[in-house]
Amino acid sequence: GRFPDIKIGMLTGSTNLKQRKELLEQIASGEINIIVGTHALFQKDVEYKDLGIVIADEEHRFGVKQRVLIKNKGLDVNYLKMSATPIPRTLAISVYGDTNISVIKTMPANRKKVITKYVTETEKKSVIEHMKKEIKDGHQIYVVTPLIDESDALATASANEMYAKM
Repeated sequence: GRFPDIKIGMLTGSTNLKQRKELLEQIASGEINIIVGTHALFQKDVEYKDLGIVIADEEHRFGVKQRVLIKNKGLDVNYLKMSATPIPRTLAISVYGDTNISVIKTMPANRKKVITKYVTETEKKSVIEHMKKEIKDGHQIYVVTPLIDESDALATASANEMYAKM
């Protein structure tokens, strides 16, 4: 990578016990510089060596207890909360109190147009071919799924299932 001296880890609720134990040791020792994950990051057994910044996406979805747990993970921690959900400024101030609020109203310069297409199951092969072409051209691809693991309630692809298939 571009920053060879930086070690990044990922911790979620579905991280297996062996990996979790290893990650917790590396987080506590400071061996891992950046840890990405879900609510698993602020469980009681996760101890940070010198937590400097927390970046939480869609933090408004967390419960009050979860917010307190995040704040208790370090002293004087910089805390950046991000959301693409439009929350009126007056409501945001009443919810977040003394938090400084920045609103980015413009798109980044030179941003390419987003093209969204709906394809049926029968067109899946053409999507795979397009993905192969993009990779061959040196581009990257990301696949978004609504679930991490399979669900009996929803008949949709999970991240683990997509990863295994690819």
